[in-house]
Amino acid sequence: MIFFSSNNHKNKNNSSSSSSSIHITRVVPIFLFLIIGIASAEGFTPATKTSNFSQRQLRPPSISSASAAVANDESIDMPTPKYAWSKPTLQLALPALVASIADPLLSMMDTAYIGRLGKEPLAALGVCTSIFYCCFYGFLATKTATTTLVASASSNEEAKLVTSTSLQLGVAAGLSVLLFLSFRGPECLAMMGIPATSDIYPHALTYLSTRCLSAPFFLLITVAEGALRGFGDTRIPLLASMATAFTMATMEPLLMFALGWHIRGSAAAMGLSQVSGALVYSYYLRKRFSSSSVEKSKDAGENVDKNMLTKSGIIATIVKANASMILKQGSLLFTWAYATKTAAKFGAAQVAAHQVALSFWMVFAYILDAVSVSAQILLSKARTRKSVDEVRSVTKYMTSVAVIQGLIITLIIAGLAPYVPSFFTTDEAVIAQLKTLLPVLSMQQVLISLTFVAEALAAGGSQFTLLGVGTALSALAAITLMANATSVLEIWTRGILAMFIGRFSAAGIGMLNVNGLLPKLKFTYLRKGKAKKEE
Repeated sequence: MIFFSSNNHKNKNNSSSSSSSIHITRVVPIFLFLIIGIASAEGFTPATKTSNFSQRQLRPPSISSASAAVANDESIDMPTPKYAWSKPTLQLALPALVASIADPLLSMMDTAYIGRLGKEPLAALGVCTSIFYCCFYGFLATKTATTTLVASASSNEEAKLVTSTSLQLGVAAGLSVLLFLSFRGPECLAMMGIPATSDIYPHALTYLSTRCLSAPFFLLITVAEGALRGFGDTRIPLLASMATAFTMATMEPLLMFALGWHIRGSAAAMGLSQVSGALVYSYYLRKRFSSSSVEKSKDAGENVDKNMLTKSGIIATIVKANASMILKQGSLLFTWAYATKTAAKFGAAQVAAHQVALSFWMVFAYILDAVSVSAQILLSKARTRKSVDEVRSVTKYMTSVAVIQGLIITLIIAGLAPYVPSFFTTDEAVIAQLKTLLPVLSMQQVLISLTFVAEALAAGGSQFTLLGVGTALSALAAITLMANATSVLEIWTRGILAMFIGRFSAAGIGMLNVNGLLPKLKFTYLRKGKAKKEE
């Protein structure tokens, strides 16, 4: 049964009439993603090694093979002593952007549709989104661990064991999340500042109880993507993202408005989209493992460990992997959840505005973060060559790119600010809050861009503990400031801003340390000039 507050019931006819003439622009971002994905997929080929150097040089690299080649020192030439970083940066950033943009686009479209139902359902979406982030995205470290284990497996059988074990753990974690939210959903909403007496509560409970059914599929997707990256295959994750986007774009308006499921229809469409993505991964993983021709390529001269990892060893490695990343990720998720909880205290209009701003912000955050992939990989490669000049060159280049892209996004958000509020909602109170909030978001983009790139550079220099602890301390400072906030505007101008200042400061220390600019922590292996050639 779908619950509606009295206020929303009064506006039922209005929402129904508006839904009958849904603007085509609300699904344009999804279909734009599909077009980009199709265009990119045409150049995809499985990443396999070849001994024919001339063929690798003559054949233009595809997006996926380009990124794999940079990681494996294959067909893409690393910068010469002139340090021409633009080409490898684009070759790495473009596939990262295409692969990661689906999730924020889906979130933005979901927000736009639910915004047509009124401020209470939109506020409910904001609260539920924060709960799902805490429950789902805390397992993202499993993806990284799976990628590493699959890529370093000594045989196909070991890679298959790693993948199957990781998938089992992922599905088990998803089932645990499903059961927890099914039985403790009301308590989670109460912790987020939405008691049973709130007008937001019935909408939030409906969305939460429906969306949580897709938890096992979401975590299966997370692990499967990590496994395929370990195999050097980035084509299938793109196909899965396209399937997810297409299902969401077609099913959400049908379920919400044509069938009259409203907010339950939105949650069901999101769940079905994740089921479609999970089916794509399952089909291709089964096909890969059933084929006798599947072979993992190894670098020349690599010493292969013939002793396969045991299942218990794989589980232990997955559990231990990325402890600093989990601390960092958990701190960020808790901070964003606390921000939503604080906004919920100020009423439906302000928490709805916070949700719209966050969805809008996430799209540009993913765009800014794409360059970070290039920054981390290129600095890692430069660092292995033990040349301080090259490390400092890539640091300087990436910092410059961060400033430039931050300024560009600032201008874009400032230009879109007058039109964004009416795109997401028709509620005048929410629109008024957004007109005040969006200019603040635009002015923070340079800092956000610098933070992402600085963290990537520090991670490329193995400063993981510093990043984890720094983010945790930044989150603590942000939560302290948000506790005294009196409006959603103060949440963003105090708490969120403080969090990024703290993250940038910690990453900056790590970045300076990697560049050998902190005397007491200076790396002794870095030296001036070019690295010695390998004999």
